[in-house]
Amino acid sequence: MLSANIIVANKRTTANQTDPIDKIIDFCKTWDFAIYVSKTCYTTFTTAGQRKNYNKNYKLKLTVLNSEIPLDANPTYLGIKLDPKLSFKPHLQDLENKLTSKTN
Repeated sequence: MLSANIIVANKRTTANQTDPIDKIIDFCKTWDFAIYVSKTCYTTFTTAGQRKNYNKNYKLKLTVLNSEIPLDANPTYLGIKLDPKLSFKPHLQDLENKLTSKTN
């Protein structure tokens, strides 16, 4: 079973272009993997990072198995919390919060 956590779209990907998603679905069918749509999300990495209009500007209409994939600005992938600018500040903040509670 496969859980597709993140689908990354580059600036050439448009709302109507679903070729990368179709390739992921074909790969999963070939190797008999199941895609958990409820655990699937996508994010857009930008040099500007997350701003007020992040959801409006980078919202793509991506669907897998007739279900729309939600946009997640700070997904967790392999235990690392990512952010749109790839500065890892949210991840480091979470680590700091965990460590301060244990040291107190």
